[in-house]
Amino acid sequence: MSRYLFIIIVLVTSCVQQQEQPVLSGYMWGGEGNRMVISAPNDSLFIPDTLLISSSGQIHWNPDTIVSGLYLLSKTSGESLLIQLSDNEPVFIDAQYIIFPDHVQLNGSEHSNQFLAIERMSKEWLSEMNRMTSVVDSPGWTPTPAKVENLYEDLDSLKNVFRGRALELSRAPMVRMYALLQTAGNHSLFDPWGDRNLFYRADSMLINKRYLREVEDFANMVGKLRQMEQEFQRFNPDHPFPDMEFVQNEESISIDDFRGSHLYLEFPSPDFTLSRVQLNRLTSLHAAGFEVCFVLNPEDDYNIQRNPLFRYLKLQDYTRMMIPMGKPPVNFIVNDQGIIIARNVWDEQIYEVKNFLLTSAAIEN
Repeated sequence: MSRYLFIIIVLVTSCVQQQEQPVLSGYMWGGEGNRMVISAPNDSLFIPDTLLISSSGQIHWNPDTIVSGLYLLSKTSGESLLIQLSDNEPVFIDAQYIIFPDHVQLNGSEHSNQFLAIERMSKEWLSEMNRMTSVVDSPGWTPTPAKVENLYEDLDSLKNVFRGRALELSRAPMVRMYALLQTAGNHSLFDPWGDRNLFYRADSMLINKRYLREVEDFANMVGKLRQMEQEFQRFNPDHPFPDMEFVQNEESISIDDFRGSHLYLEFPSPDFTLSRVQLNRLTSLHAAGFEVCFVLNPEDDYNIQRNPLFRYLKLQDYTRMMIPMGKPPVNFIVNDQGIIIARNVWDEQIYEVKNFLLTSAAIEN
């Protein structure tokens, strides 16, 4: 009896194994004898694998182990399609080899055609940018400030058009994540910090997809954005100015060294210049008892005519420290107790904050 039971178990197990679907299978009609390549663009440890299209047009890929994520199925000529693969979500493909990756039918990996649309949109964006910037190679083009500014404005407008298209094409969370990460050359379509709310929303809708490699990487990136935003809040008014160490004449200076005096602290852009009006405004701050300090990036060259009334400090690890503060120019007005009173106030607003501080001090006394 036990012998028969053993035979039945073996037969049932064998049938189940035969019925198991490979991770990727299907037909590539018209490609008999050709090869396809499968790679993992976001996994540097993955070695691309070659799939032979059989004489009946079949392809079959069933590795021993697989990391769930996005894989690129490509013809040897380069045309490719992004496919979502995992052990428990097999994908069946039905395609024409000659026109691949167009008109591909998939059972599984429901967003592949949307990924393809996003990718083609990015290539179109790059092509349009190259067309716009080709004008600078024209013999008759002179880089005047007005022309350069107009070119940047045109590029920004173009980018906004493609941002809108990307959002329209990416209704599903996985596709939205893919759209947010698009680049063209050295340009990112979306800025993780500036567009962080879009990244937050996409991440919140992908919680049940964390088993996918790319989604986990995306979640880690968004986690860093959230941490940066918490640091950003530390630079808001009514908070103590965070402890930083500056360098002046090779001596370390901390924010505590300014206690007892109101402080105007500016992080200027590299092309910083002081107009006569700005100089008079900051000189009046100094005359009212304010310390006026400019914080510089040690790696940048500033064409500054230094004023002996002001301090010029350097901040180590400048790039990282500036992330939560924002892109220069940035300024802060800090009271004599080290509390931020105002952030990014310019022109006449500086006088308003100065008068507020001096009036408050007079009332307290």
